[in-house]
Amino acid sequence: MNPAQEIKKDSGLVYDWPRAQLGSALLFFFVIQSLGLLMRWQFVKPTPGLNYSFFLHAHSHVALLGWMHAVLAIALPRAFLAAEVSRRPYQIIFWLSQICVLGMLLSFPIQGYAMVSIIFSTLFLFCSYALAYYLRRDTARDLSLSRQLLAAGLFFMVLSSLGPWSLGPIIALKFGKTAPYYLSIYFYLHFQYNGWFMLGGSALGLRLLESRTGFQRRQWRIPVRCFYWSVWPTLALSALWLEPPLWVYLIGALGAGLQIVSLIGLGRSSEFKSWFQGLLKGQILSDWPGRLLLLSGLCFGAKAVLQALTALPFFASMAAQQRALIIFYLHLVLLGCLSIFLLAYLIQAEIFRKGASLNAGLILFISGFLGSEGLLLYQGFSSWLGWTLLGSYYLSLASVSLLLPLGFLLITLSLKQQASKPQPLA
Repeated sequence: MNPAQEIKKDSGLVYDWPRAQLGSALLFFFVIQSLGLLMRWQFVKPTPGLNYSFFLHAHSHVALLGWMHAVLAIALPRAFLAAEVSRRPYQIIFWLSQICVLGMLLSFPIQGYAMVSIIFSTLFLFCSYALAYYLRRDTARDLSLSRQLLAAGLFFMVLSSLGPWSLGPIIALKFGKTAPYYLSIYFYLHFQYNGWFMLGGSALGLRLLESRTGFQRRQWRIPVRCFYWSVWPTLALSALWLEPPLWVYLIGALGAGLQIVSLIGLGRSSEFKSWFQGLLKGQILSDWPGRLLLLSGLCFGAKAVLQALTALPFFASMAAQQRALIIFYLHLVLLGCLSIFLLAYLIQAEIFRKGASLNAGLILFISGFLGSEGLLLYQGFSSWLGWTLLGSYYLSLASVSLLLPLGFLLITLSLKQQASKPQPLA
């Protein structure tokens, strides 16, 4: 049996997914890919009257909140809550959150950060607080390691909101576009994707492992704790562009080191060894969930290595000066680590029909991701070394970016129209 499929009947992976909610999250994912393509096209043929920074705000907010936050808000209650717990509060919170995201999508391209977009962003924060409250309350008796990761992720989600709340006073004190302004934004982003998204997604994965017969909880305690504690000191890496004192670099290096220790501990677990043996035998790569999980894991390993490198002043200076490298890193984390993991989770949960549409869509999507990451690396190092970019560079970048929405459109065509009843994974 494929190790990826050794899951108990009561694992909660395959169940009646709320199709309207899932469709909303998938639609927003398609929208952000289309916005990304539009923004890259501006370097080929600018659109008159289009404000690039306004569309960038829309792209980033919808990516974080309309897609990744939304999928976690759908999946986590179903993975952690007993069947008798009411889902109605989660449904209300979800749709209120998505209405806020829609408001941001429509207002940011028109006015950027202004009254309407700020109102929707603020209302979304209250929705996230409500989600954190209900999930912590309804899982309070769960003593599993996965629940500990979930609780930590929810805590970081709430903590990250201190960044947006601080922007008002910072701007009022006329510190806009200064170091405190940008640090508050980086504070929010760090605890969102390194805290909430990473730990929330890891909680989903660990929940499935815990449902397998023979799960070794003892072997996972140190990796889980190191992973949690690494979130705190790696915040220092977000401030290295200021060329701070040496002790700030050392704190960042500590966080990166804890991540490496967590990965080493993960590699020594019996579950990973079983998974690796399945990989060597070709079992893991026999289906899309295994392939996507491998790609997501490789991206996470690359993320950990890059964070360790940026704790060194030379690489920190390189990253801070090359915008293409920053975009490469953000896409590595948000697309490579997180979005591809969520796609693997949804495919394993039998959300999509297996067939030519799914296969072609995933091939195009992955090709677009890898192609755009490769071109961004080329741009970043070319700028660093003083090379002249090829004349067709921006057209090539837009072309490979087109593969993302096209591929994802094919993936969504394989979405099952009717919710199937819960079935055990064979």
